[in-house]
Amino acid sequence: MAQDDVPTGTIVLWGASQAGWVIPKVARDREDIDGVVAVGTAINWLRQGRFNLLAELERDDATTQEQEAAIEESDRTRSLLERGASYEEYLSAAAGADTMTEARWGFVRRNFEADATADLVASASRPVPVLLMVGTKDRNVDVAETEETYRSIFGSTLTVTRVDGAHSLARPVMEDNDLAGLLTGTFWPRALFAPGVIDGYTAFLSHIPPPA
Repeated sequence: MAQDDVPTGTIVLWGASQAGWVIPKVARDREDIDGVVAVGTAINWLRQGRFNLLAELERDDATTQEQEAAIEESDRTRSLLERGASYEEYLSAAAGADTMTEARWGFVRRNFEADATADLVASASRPVPVLLMVGTKDRNVDVAETEETYRSIFGSTLTVTRVDGAHSLARPVMEDNDLAGLLTGTFWPRALFAPGVIDGYTAFLSHIPPPA
């Protein structure tokens, strides 16, 4: 049932993480977008993957030997992708136990060359307010690279909100402790987010002008 008190005239795109490769395409192709909210979005698939690998190795206190082995495995996988290797070739070359499924391999093959830069530039031709929200404890995405890229493209139409949060903008303890995340999500869901997340959303959305 329609609710008269719910605004429907303003369209704000929201996307997180790998949606960073989708949002710019939508904003580029449509003229009815009034604002964009990007949360921990990545710029380049391969650089994002390497950043995440190194961050996880650091978190796990990996030895130098373990780091070198993981990087070598990553480089081998990248070489296979670049030459369009089949899933069977990938399985034959994979050294680690944590191999991709065939469906995942196909997905990665289709997308590993993704880079959002050109679509971001194209989307900026129609200036709309953009909010980039990043967690300073993000281990998945190099948010410093994302912020630098967004600033160079969007300029004054960009608002950046940094919070002491993880990739999801949750408080880091919520991602590192499953029990804490479960209990907080059940009894106090707003507390899952790092301080500043809700206020950042609210402030940005309140300043988006209504459509003409």
